[in-house]
Amino acid sequence: ELAALLSNATAAQRSAMRQYGLAFGTAYQIYDDCVDLFGTESAAGKSLGTDLAKGKLTLPLILAWERASTADRTELERMVADWNLDSWPRVSALLEHYDTVSHSLAAIKRYLAEAGKCLERLPESAGREALLALTNYLGQQTHGLAR
Repeated sequence: ELAALLSNATAAQRSAMRQYGLAFGTAYQIYDDCVDLFGTESAAGKSLGTDLAKGKLTLPLILAWERASTADRTELERMVADWNLDSWPRVSALLEHYDTVSHSLAAIKRYLAEAGKCLERLPESAGREALLALTNYLGQQTHGLAR
């Protein structure tokens, strides 16, 4: 939105840019969370599971917790609270069992679609095309996470 403000964009254009930023930013955050849990170290550019090691709650973990049986929920809470790398295989199994990958990818797709609709409200320009290309690129990267 700041760039739109500095370029004397209309209020409607500033609103579209703000909404684009929120939608794209949310999609990217979920993507990053998924790469950390379901990607490869080469794709992530870092060790996997670092969000768990830092105690960060991510959408895939929240989805697993919401869908889990009482016993699995208790186990998941314990493993996240007292994280150690030995818990990774079990956490990974729970994430897969509760199908958190497809639900997370669906959320990314929804946010990217919302971001694209925000861009449609802007006049045609090189900047708009660049943002559309960025949005499409993230969508393509997301396909690599599908199992």
